This record gives sequence, C-alpha cells and structure tokens, in this order.
Amino acid sequence: MKLISRIAVILIFLLTIFLLFYKLDKPAFERWDEQINVQVVNESLSSENFLVFKYQGLEFFDKPPLWYYLTMLIVKFTGPTVIAFRAVNAVSGLIICFLIFSLTRKHLGLYAGIVSVAALLSISHLFINNPLGTGQFFSTHTLRSADLDGLQILLLVLSLWLFDRVKNNRKYFYLGFMVLGLAFLTKGPFTLIPLVFYCWYFYRKRLFYRIKVKNLIIGLLLFFATILPWHILMLYYSGQYFINSYLGYHILSRLTIPLEGHSADIFFYIKIFLNFSAVTVWTLALLALVNKFKLRISNLLLDFSRFMFPATIIFFSLVQTKLAWYILPAYPFVAILVAWYSRILYKQKYKLLLKFLFTLLLLTGLGINTLNIYRL
Repeated sequence: MKLISRIAVILIFLLTIFLLFYKLDKPAFERWDEQINVQVVNESLSSENFLVFKYQGLEFFDKPPLWYYLTMLIVKFTGPTVIAFRAVNAVSGLIICFLIFSLTRKHLGLYAGIVSVAALLSISHLFINNPLGTGQFFSTHTLRSADLDGLQILLLVLSLWLFDRVKNNRKYFYLGFMVLGLAFLTKGPFTLIPLVFYCWYFYRKRLFYRIKVKNLIIGLLLFFATILPWHILMLYYSGQYFINSYLGYHILSRLTIPLEGHSADIFFYIKIFLNFSAVTVWTLALLALVNKFKLRISNLLLDFSRFMFPATIIFFSLVQTKLAWYILPAYPFVAILVAWYSRILYKQKYKLLLKFLFTLLLLTGLGINTLNIYRL
C-alpha cells in the first residue's frame, strides 16, 4: 500500500471514529425511543428476572432481546451513563465501516474501499437527528443513539461478509445463517428479506459455490435454532400476553395498520431518500443502480447490494406503520454501490463534470455531518 493510500485510509477511519464517538453523550436522550430503551434496561436490571424485560412495571415485548441484553451487560459493568447506553450502536457503526471497507477493497480495490466508507459517512440520516428539520420528518434513530438499528445493520452486513467467503470455507455459510438469526433477534422479521435472497441466490449458484440443497436446509435450521429459544422462553414465561403483545401488536399490527399515529403516504421513504439533506449521494446511488442493471455484472457483493437498497425502501413503503428510521438498513448497500460506480466513473477519460459533481456531493455530505457533530 502506497504512503498516500495509507494516509487516506487512516484519515477516513479517524473521521469515522470522530463522527461516531465525539460527544457521544450529547444530545440528551430522545423521547422516541431512547428514553424507553434506557428505562427498559434499568428496570430489567433491577427486576428479579432480567430475561423478561420490564417497562413501567409491565412486561415489555416491543422488540426482540439482543440489543437490550448487550446493553444491560455494558451498563452492569460501567454504570448507567449516556455513553454506556449508546455504546452498542456506536461500536456497531465502526465495525460496519470496517466490514464494507473490507468487502469493497477485496472486490473493487483500495480506492473503492475508501469511497464506500466515505459514502456511508456522508449520509446525514445515519448521524444527525431530524436532518431535514423537525418540520419535515421526525427521525431520532442514528448510529449514535441508544437504539437497535446499528446492531441490526451490523449483523446484516456481517452476514454478507461471511457469505462472501463461502467458496473458501463452508463454515462461513452456516455462520451466515446464524448471524441472520441474531439480526432477527435484534429487530425482528425484516431479516426474512435477506434470508429469502440468500436462499434463492445460493440455490441458483449452487454449482459455483458447491452448495447442495441439504446445506441450505441445514442453514435454515441453524437460523431457526438461533431465533426460537428466546421466543419459546418468552412463551413459557408470559404465554398469551407475549403472543398478543409481541406477535399480534408489534409485528402483525405494525405491518397492517398505522400504529400510534405513525402514518404516511406510500412515497414517504422515497421522499426521504431523494432529499440532499438526508442523503447527499442519492443521485450517485441511482446512477450506480441503473448501471448495475445495464452492465449485468454479477457477484454476491453487488447483487446483494442491488437487491437490499430498493428492497428495503419498497418493503417499508408497503408496511402501514411508517417511521423515518426504518430505511436505515439500506444505506450500507447504497454506499457499496456508490463505491462501485466511482470505480467505473474515474476509469473513464471524460465525464469531468460528473466526476466533479461526484466528489462535490461526497465532500459536502462529509462536511455537513462533521460540522453538525462538532457543534453538539
């Protein structure tokens, strides 16, 4: 690695650390959903049975358990500080950046690896509360908040990192399914979307990856073996209340009706994505998506990214309860596609204006996020 490349890598990860950890204790906990999550952790730690979460004295089944258990462990050893409650999300953000750098560097080169991290860091929706202002849309879940999203995104990206190594070692195939199970245990059934993709992809490419149908079945069994124990345990402890609260209300009702007044039109997420204040690189992402279909280049990294980016927006557009942070899982795959497109763009002799706009959009997003975090 040349000296200038080493400096670029060091700088982009120093910026990553700054955006994720600088003044992590600010601002104060937001009402949705940090304050609830903090109270759940505190009440559950002081209850007789910490396995069953409590909120205002009642059993709490709004979300699956993984983030809460990890945060309870941190708070138990460090005390109930703001940073302790936000640590899982912030550390997840750092690992996400390392993983997408590793994936894009492997398949697209060092330059693309740096651009993928820069593209992710330029997305204000991942770092700033209400990036369009409170009058536009309400969004308080970021990679710096005491919420579950960062851990979910990390596990989705980690599954891709593992599945990308399947050809060299079969154990990564099974680990990928187990990590998807952990993603389900973080934020629920959205994980079924990538699960279906991987099953379809590896069945279609089974000769190339030397995967047999029995391997897919074992993988699916491992996925369900990961998610079922907690569900069975909660059913044992809480019975019908768990079914009504967790499955009936927070999963099925959320899909079919707007809960707690969180309704919007079907274009809600498209309008968020196509706004420079939230996603400065959205034009680059769309150009990358179009070129990916036109060039028909096929590998797991690009195929999965091309799938997850629109699939996330389409899926949550169809879900009746709408909250701005639901589409955060799309952004790492947007960053990967942008990095791939940059590789194509900068290899061309011409298109100087497009190259200038590409660089300008990337630097603008990085500058806005850096300034906003610095001003906290």
